[in-house]
Amino acid sequence: MRNNKIAVFIRTHAFTPQVAQLASTLTEGFGSEVIMIADER
Repeated sequence: MRNNKIAVFIRTHAFTPQVAQLASTLTEGFGSEVIMIADER
């Protein structure tokens, strides 16, 4: 089991299907949790 010390953050102004796909791809690729930071003002 790998001990990853990677933090993945995605900063966006809207949660779109493309952003969801990016998060999914990064989660699979890095094997780490992806955290979304959205400011939808």
